[in-house]
Amino acid sequence: MTHWKNPFDEAVPVPIEELAECYAYLGQQCASSSGNFIWTKEKVLKHWGAFDDKPVDAYILPQPSGNHCIGIRYGAADSEYLSPEGNKEKVQALLDRYNSSEQKILIMMVEVRQLNKDHSIALEQQDLAVKNTKDAYTKLNQARRELHKALVQYGLINYTY
Repeated sequence: MTHWKNPFDEAVPVPIEELAECYAYLGQQCASSSGNFIWTKEKVLKHWGAFDDKPVDAYILPQPSGNHCIGIRYGAADSEYLSPEGNKEKVQALLDRYNSSEQKILIMMVEVRQLNKDHSIALEQQDLAVKNTKDAYTKLNQARRELHKALVQYGLINYTY
């Protein structure tokens, strides 16, 4: 879950492999244009991955009714997600495991590390921008001096620094 972008404050990130085990139709037969098949964890993961090479994030969105929503984000756009039906008991068990205080602390630590990394990158970019600005200012002053020297040399102005 390296690209986690929490779509809702209350969403709980979970590993996609574990979420696939909560798919409501796991173990059931399905008819398709290429024949009948049984939904297995591997087929679910392959189906969810068909929208991109790797889904970006998997999460559970808790609901007061206990009928929690499950989701898979496979892109940055608001519309780039799947919301398959989950098995209520399995989703609840997964939510209980990943919604603990310890898990929330671990998730926050990962988010803080990412923020620190982003902050460091921003500081490096800022330092580079300051250096580039100083370099540009130095070059501009050097060009002004050379222009002034040329104007004096050709008698267009009478004074020097």
